[in-house]
This record gives sequence, structure tokens and C-alpha cells, in this order.
Amino acid sequence: MKISTILFFCASMMVVPGVYSGSTDWSTQYSSVVNYGANGSDSIDDTQAFTDAINYCKNNGYKTLYVPAGTYYISSALPALNNAFSLVSVVGESASSTVINGSGLASGIPIFKTEGGSGSIRDSGIKGLTFVGSGTQTGVSLKGSCGIFIRDCAFYSLGYGIVFSNNMTPGTFTEYCVAENCNFDTRTAVYFEKGVGDSSFHGSGIRHCTINNADGITDPVIKIGESSNPIIHLYNSPMDFQLWTRENVNVIQCNTSSDSKIILHGTITMELFDSSAPTLASGNAPVYMVGGVSCWSSPFYFGNLQLVDWLATNPNGSVNIQRKPYSVSKTLSSSSTTVSEISATKLGGIVTINITAAHYDYVYLLHIVHNGYGSDGYVTILANPRAYNVAGYGDPTFSVDKYGQLVITNSNYSGESISFLATVLGMGQRPENFLGQ
Repeated sequence: MKISTILFFCASMMVVPGVYSGSTDWSTQYSSVVNYGANGSDSIDDTQAFTDAINYCKNNGYKTLYVPAGTYYISSALPALNNAFSLVSVVGESASSTVINGSGLASGIPIFKTEGGSGSIRDSGIKGLTFVGSGTQTGVSLKGSCGIFIRDCAFYSLGYGIVFSNNMTPGTFTEYCVAENCNFDTRTAVYFEKGVGDSSFHGSGIRHCTINNADGITDPVIKIGESSNPIIHLYNSPMDFQLWTRENVNVIQCNTSSDSKIILHGTITMELFDSSAPTLASGNAPVYMVGGVSCWSSPFYFGNLQLVDWLATNPNGSVNIQRKPYSVSKTLSSSSTTVSEISATKLGGIVTINITAAHYDYVYLLHIVHNGYGSDGYVTILANPRAYNVAGYGDPTFSVDKYGQLVITNSNYSGESISFLATVLGMGQRPENFLGQ
């Protein structure tokens, strides 16, 4: 059953604001937003109180801004939570009792934001809050910031729940910012925006989150990149969430070029309603995911998502992967073709190959090995049960390049259209998986 968010939201809106106790020992580490005039009744504009509280905490060494139970209305943009590498954390009583209502903000404006600090911010963030909009705002924007957590928060009626952005200055990057144990009922849960900054997002994503995709919402659940800045490198990004959807959505939409590297890890679980059939990954770039997918009810499509056991990138930008048994299909039209989808390791692997064209059919069983030290690998032909060569192309030859990738060579293939199909078994099996005494 899909989790109901309506009752939760209504209950949160009726919470009576907590009373700030003057006897609480608020040291230079903590301050409360009520000290600056915040009311929390949702009938009074608390924008100025939050502005004063954030600025005071940033400029006077307070590490955490506490927001008691209540519903706080924000009508215009708030200052960033950080001065470069110094961040003020914001902590609510809980997501069920502390609500930040940003419905008065203009479209696209974030309720809370950070700007700057690439490379050094650690162990600071946002916790225990619910963010509410009117369908077009952003809950939290982390721009050119690193090591920030967002925990135990909820996002409702927003255009974007969280935006990870490099759109500040050239070289700006957003790294290892992670949302944990959060719930999203938004048009898009997470957006990775390159802008004018660096193309790389390392380790930023969501973990142990839930996403409710409501009726009529067809926006992508996770959006990566803009078509105007097509190269995105999203490395080691946690993507671990439960999705409920009633629409044929793109779960991960890559507005990127085929040169982009999208590398995720985690588990995606889904429950589908109203005969929906979502696509896990769409766009030009392959999306590699180290982990798994589980789905209840209707069918879904993998699209460009490739599930792998492990993955390693090479200096030339290619990718070596290990998957469970899988097939690769290509057209060979040049004298030498590198099959980047098939990569050997020191422990080797078995590949069955069928190469066909009109009046031409070759079948091979190969064992391929690569020692991992930058030199070429090795290919052993274990069997060649079929060699039908009326077309006269002749035998192909096989090799493993310095990146461990299979190369097929035959000068007679140049300019032709030769079908290639391979099934890959046991590529580089992990040594801990063998049986012994």
C-alpha cells in the first residue's frame, strides 16, 4: 500500500509551536530561531526571523540553529547557511512536528541553501524538518558544497526536493553530500545541476529514502544534468530508495551526452500501481549501478541501467565492469573493434561468441585474462565449433588490451556489417566466493 502523505501533512500543520525555555543551556554551539522572533504559527511571516537567526549564527560562531515544533512561513529567499567553509546546521524537533512552509517563495527558489565550500565542509547539515511548497520551489539547494548531510527530513509539494549544484564558478564541485532517511513527495526528488561549475559530483546522493510519486506526476524521479551542459560525471553516488509510482516515469533521467559517466550504488525497490511501467534510466549515457533492483506488481524497463557487481574506470575514460551472466550485442564494421562491455581480470572469465553475416557464421568459446598492470591481457580459444566462411571474410582474431577489454580484429570487416553476440560468464569471480575446506 502506498504511504499516505495527506494525513501526515495535515497533522504537521496543526502542531502547536514548542515553547523556548530560557533556562536551556544554549552555549556558543546552539541557538534557537525563537530568540529572533520566529512564531511558528504559520499565520505570521517568519522570513525576517530566520534571516536574522542565520546571519547571527554564521557571524558569531554558533554551530547549530534549533527550530522548535511549529509551522514557519517563509515568503522570500533566506541567506545561505554558510560562510564559505563554516556551516550552520539547522535542526528541527522532528519532521512530524517542525514544518518550513516555503509556498510564498518564487518558483525555483530554495527554502534553505548553501553556497561555496568545495572540498572541506564535514559533519554539518539539516535534520528533522519538513519542507513544504506550492509545487514549484526547491526544498534544499547545496551549491558547491561538500560533506553535508540531510537526515530525517520530508519534502512535499515542491518542484525539487534537493538540488546538488555546481552552478557557481568554474571549478566548483559538490561532493559527498548525502540525504538519509528522508521522504519525498515532490515533482522531482533529486536534481544534479552542473551549470558553470565542474562536471563532477562525487559520492552525492540519497540513502534509505522513500519517494512517493503521486497521480499525474510524470517528471523524472532523479534528474541528472542539463541538455545545455551535457557532460556529467556522477561517481560513487548512493542511490538507495523505495519508490511508489502510478505513472510511466523515468526513474533516472540523464540529460547528458554519451561521454558522461554515471556510477551509482545501492538498491532500488519499487511498488507500481495503475499498470504503470517506469523506465529505470533514460538518456544517452549508460547508467552503471553496483547493487540491485526489486519490484512489486507491474513490469518495468531497465532502459540504460546496467546492474553490475563491481566497476572500475580507466584513465582513458572507459569502464571495466563485472556483471552476473549477461549478453552483449554489437555490429562489427571496422577492422578492429574494442568491446568495452567485456573486461577481463586476473582471475579470468569465459565468453561465448557468435559472429554472423550472410553466408558467414563463426562460434567461439574464449577464456580471457588480464593481469591489471597496464600490459595487454591474454585470450585462449577453448573451442571453435562452427566456422562457416562462404562469404570469405575469414577468421577473426581476439586480444585483450591494456585496459582488460576484448578486441576483435579482422581487416575484411572494414566497411561491412557483421553481427556480434556474446554471452559473458564469471568475469573475475571474487575469490571469497569459492568453496573450500
